[in-house]
Amino acid sequence: MKKSIFAFFSILCLAGTAAAQQQTQQTDSTPPAQGWVQANGGTTAYLSTASYPSHDTAWIGGLLLRSVDGGATWNRIDGPAPLAVPYFRSSNYGYLIGSGDSVYRTNDAGETWDTEQTTMPENTTQAMAVASLAIAYVAGSSFIAHTTDSGHTWNSEEVNAPDLTGISFCDPLNGFAVGGMMIGPHPMQQGGGCVKTTDGGKTWVQVWTPTDKGYSSELWSVATLSPEVVVTVGDTILYRTSDGGLTWSEVPSSLVPSPGGLLNIAFKDRFGFAVGGNGVILASSDSGLTWMPEQSGVTADLHSIALYDSAHAIAAGTNGMILVTSNGGQAWVNQNPSAPDSLIITATPNPSNNQVQFSYTLTTGQHVTLTIFNAAGQAVATPLHYVYQAGMESVALDALSFTAGTYYYQFSSENYHQTGSFTIIH
Repeated sequence: MKKSIFAFFSILCLAGTAAAQQQTQQTDSTPPAQGWVQANGGTTAYLSTASYPSHDTAWIGGLLLRSVDGGATWNRIDGPAPLAVPYFRSSNYGYLIGSGDSVYRTNDAGETWDTEQTTMPENTTQAMAVASLAIAYVAGSSFIAHTTDSGHTWNSEEVNAPDLTGISFCDPLNGFAVGGMMIGPHPMQQGGGCVKTTDGGKTWVQVWTPTDKGYSSELWSVATLSPEVVVTVGDTILYRTSDGGLTWSEVPSSLVPSPGGLLNIAFKDRFGFAVGGNGVILASSDSGLTWMPEQSGVTADLHSIALYDSAHAIAAGTNGMILVTSNGGQAWVNQNPSAPDSLIITATPNPSNNQVQFSYTLTTGQHVTLTIFNAAGQAVATPLHYVYQAGMESVALDALSFTAGTYYYQFSSENYHQTGSFTIIH
């Protein structure tokens, strides 16, 4: 069967306080065919920010824990600050922010730490972003500080946002920060909300983050996927922009847990997770345009999520909760070859100058959706949905009106998602 369709694409681009309990502990490695598996960190303390810089190395803050086997086992690290929050760029190179204005840096995987002198106000540091080996940013109460020499010197800029709790950069120049109280149709009316920079933190401007709610909503975390595509989460909302913050769209609020809200968000390329109250985990494989709930198996609040790649992620939260997945929580790819839902996709020709043929095989009759996106994560057409019978199917996409460049596709059925790219040349 052959059908012609038009499609669209969905893409990608706090710290806690706790008392330490036991040290070290371990659990079995994450089974490859399972989703989220609970790991044993040897503590019941409040766990905050997670960092996952390499395939094997991961960190969790609050009580400082480190794993060197992808989250299977965890060890307590005696860092320079009792309630340190880790931010790593690689397995060896990273920072901690502690109480007050303390910033610490390591280049040997936490074996030793250097204390960095900063100009930040005391007792106000909230969140950090490490954009490169030399460039990092710290956000707090009405300020954002940045370094361009690996933390040796810092410059601090005042911003009109009283309590920033999240900051994210897609490259050394372009970043967004969120926090504060958002009230009424314009979040900045009461201070707080969302600010952005396009010059590496030298200047920050307020960004319109629309809300039609008649009550306040705290913003907790932000993921900057590209200069245009940004997703932010908070007490009652999950918002996304694909034009650098000029306009924002709201993801259905029914996905946001109540009480608790969404507390943290992280992406790797177009794949991402948002976590929050009552063990809620939401997954996106299209840069935050659409989201699906996943089964975490826990009810503890999850305060942080970190991804190494689209398959490997770690979440942390209250009561020492640590969750680990090695297959994207089964959000992106069904890795079980005997599963009844199986899609094998080909896109030909690739590159193409006029038409792209998508061919795939279904083992059961089911509802299938195809969506196409441009490189900025914007919809290029309206998706059509079909219910297909089992067997071989093909769909032709007329791309004559598309500008030359790279595009992304997503095929979805009831239990399966697969994404890929194709190139149009004229």
